Amino acid sequence: MFFLIPPSVTGKLPYHPKRKALPSSALLPRAARNLPGPLQLAPMVTRWNQKSPGLKILWIWTLGTAGIMIANVVRTRVNDMEMILRDEDEAAAAAGGGSGGGTSGERVMRDDELSSE
Repeated sequence: MFFLIPPSVTGKLPYHPKRKALPSSALLPRAARNLPGPLQLAPMVTRWNQKSPGLKILWIWTLGTAGIMIANVVRTRVNDMEMILRDEDEAAAAAGGGSGGGTSGERVMRDDELSSE
């Protein structure tokens, strides 16, 4: 029976006499083994017409889901902004009697007022 002794006790890596160490090429995928020169893998398929139908469906599903989620966030924020503006308009109408001044005393200048100055 073989007992593993931690490397911290012996100062060296455990050794088993019946097992050979794996070559570093065993860690590479099969497509990359026994290739001449530097590591060369097959080029990735990047053209849409070369992709499988299942992968196309997954991409469309993913992008569609992301689009729906973004649209929901935008719609929610626009609705919240409209409610805030509506509440401000109602408060200003109730306080100022509809004159548009508001409680701060500020008013928005019209284009014809700006051009006459």
